[in-house]
Amino acid sequence: MEVEAAPRLYFDPPKNNVTNITFPKEFKALIFDIYMCFLEEKPDNILDFIIRYFETMKEECGTTKLSCSGPEVALAEFVDLDEKYFETRRGAVFNPTNYPKSRLQDIDVISKLQEEKHHLLGVLKKIVFLKDLEGGTIDLLLDALQFRKYYEGEYVIVEDEEMNNFFIVDYGRFAAVKSTEDGECKTVKRYKPGNYFGMQAFFHSRPASFSVITTSAFGTLWTISSKIFRNLVLNREYLKYMDYTSYINSRNVLYVLSEDERYQIIDILDIRTYPDEKTIFSEGDLGDGMFIIIKGKVQFTVLSHGIGPPQEIIACRASQGAHFGELSLVYPCKRALTATAVGETRALYISSEKFQRLLPNRIKTIRKSIHLNPNPVFRVYQVDCAYNDEWNVNS
Repeated sequence: MEVEAAPRLYFDPPKNNVTNITFPKEFKALIFDIYMCFLEEKPDNILDFIIRYFETMKEECGTTKLSCSGPEVALAEFVDLDEKYFETRRGAVFNPTNYPKSRLQDIDVISKLQEEKHHLLGVLKKIVFLKDLEGGTIDLLLDALQFRKYYEGEYVIVEDEEMNNFFIVDYGRFAAVKSTEDGECKTVKRYKPGNYFGMQAFFHSRPASFSVITTSAFGTLWTISSKIFRNLVLNREYLKYMDYTSYINSRNVLYVLSEDERYQIIDILDIRTYPDEKTIFSEGDLGDGMFIIIKGKVQFTVLSHGIGPPQEIIACRASQGAHFGELSLVYPCKRALTATAVGETRALYISSEKFQRLLPNRIKTIRKSIHLNPNPVFRVYQVDCAYNDEWNVNS
């Protein structure tokens, strides 16, 4: 990852005994968390608020200690805050991916109406790792999709059994249900025409983490087996998908999540392409997501507010592998800089809305992780964006 420093925007403060004090990262993260909680709660009595804050922290993680030994220790402490959350979750199960040894010679072609093909193509194009498939490969997938009919109460997928198929809902209603500790079934998601499920079967031989049952009088699905998919597509697309996986797994701010949770993030990724000099977002825009550069470069600029008319100043630049905008995943903050594509640029995009809906119980953990792992792209930028007074916390 290449990061180019720009000229300093502000004068250095005079060096004295106060400005030479170095604070550990975890201390800054703690102060920042108190600051944000204060803005959200707006207490009348500040002292009572501070006492209540530390009492709550003590209850959550026992005796809270601030360590100066580095981010590794601090991250472990923050992860401990959510131990109870992990205890109630099913552990992720991952087996080595099955690489296709040969291409299928014969595929049963299932005839479809033109309207059906158009509808199925629209669904497949919504899946991030299928967006850039060549036309011939997409046609093969469409031909291989098989039609199945299910009646009310009939199971499509059974929890803890191996999941071997991907499904697209054609007609009817279906529900994903998960067993609880008391033996009951809890509905975790509902599917309607145009929705899809079972995508994990494409890449991993793993038991299903939930069951899918038909809830309407009858329902119809289009399905393709993981074996056919792997032989058709995996040789070409697996490396690209794993490249996206490596981008997500290498983000320090996301490493506090479980492996299963990081794979869930891959499912909501979007790929965005920007031509040369295209503005990705402007200073003052409300942040709506995080970006990871997979091709090209991005230049960040800021408007100077000194004497005379405002001038656009280059703050820094970033290239492939860099990420930016992560604060907007967990805070309703405004963009502190303007981001512009340099040359044709492609980026993975994580929507704040989708992220918060997917992992609502992990927001606090990600907040602390972000401020323990400052973005290297902006270390050359001398404004501490963590305390941007323009943040609209209550929006």
